[in-house]
Amino acid sequence: MRPDEIAFIEAYLDMLERDQKKISADTEVTVNEAASWFGVKPATIRSWVKRGKVSAVGRRERANTYRLVDLVDADRATRNSPNLRQPRSK
Repeated sequence: MRPDEIAFIEAYLDMLERDQKKISADTEVTVNEAASWFGVKPATIRSWVKRGKVSAVGRRERANTYRLVDLVDADRATRNSPNLRQPRSK
């Protein structure tokens, strides 16, 4: 990983520390957990999966799990995408 990627992930990890859980870049999270942490709807995470930006790496009970580092990459790519619509001015 490049140093800028590591710094970006560390910033996310600092933000995501809750319940004194040990979280690392390889932490696996469910769609609902990821949506909560990234401030998006679960459908957004599923959209990233459908478009191939993220792949499931495991399962927790009936839910697929995804690596946090992959979700960070998908989030950054989506937010920096030139295809994003600009908010309408009021």
